[in-house]
Amino acid sequence: MSLDILTIGSSKQLSRDLMIARSYFLDDETIGNVYAIDRSYCETSTKYSFDVFSERDYTKLKFNMESTVTFVNKDVIDGLNYFYSLPQQTKFDAVIACRVFEHFTPHDILYLLYLLKDLTKSYGNLVIIVPDFDVIIKEVQNFSVEKSFSEMELSLIRIITEIFNEPSDPHRSIWNRSFASYYLTLEKYWDIEKMCNVTLDNRQGYYLLIHAKKNADSDNLIY
Repeated sequence: MSLDILTIGSSKQLSRDLMIARSYFLDDETIGNVYAIDRSYCETSTKYSFDVFSERDYTKLKFNMESTVTFVNKDVIDGLNYFYSLPQQTKFDAVIACRVFEHFTPHDILYLLYLLKDLTKSYGNLVIIVPDFDVIIKEVQNFSVEKSFSEMELSLIRIITEIFNEPSDPHRSIWNRSFASYYLTLEKYWDIEKMCNVTLDNRQGYYLLIHAKKNADSDNLIY
């Protein structure tokens, strides 16, 4: 069985994000078609997976021979609406969004989760990775001038980056386990399977990984 996967905001980290999928919910299934939304791509185009990934990554990720990768050069919302607009709507087995959701307001987060619900198959997987504010707050509380200059500078960079980010692309929401439960379960579209802290970019345990499955009845919910 092959699974079709949507990644959001992967940019050049597509292999990393698919490896996360392989680690958390892909068992013996091969990866079918991959769709990647990121405004950094030069154009919207489709290529065979073996032309995109190194031989090593292609083997480790376990693609099937006919797998393709479609790069969608759009912002997140526009990219999701692009799939809505296709004559035959594409439905995904899984969605990976690594370091994306913190850039949206709580209102937009709920809208994103609604769009993803409509584009995901029943019992489809959703993996979100975001900065964990519980970890960030602990680092703020433990910040000390008694540390070496290099330690203080590194700590300050981590704190400022994960709370505010760049002015051109700021962080607009707070995430920890409680906020994640609120966002994902409010409309009853998603059931949380697992939450755990993970390391990315050499930031030990700085990020919260949320693995959820689409509620099979969510397509029938009426408010």
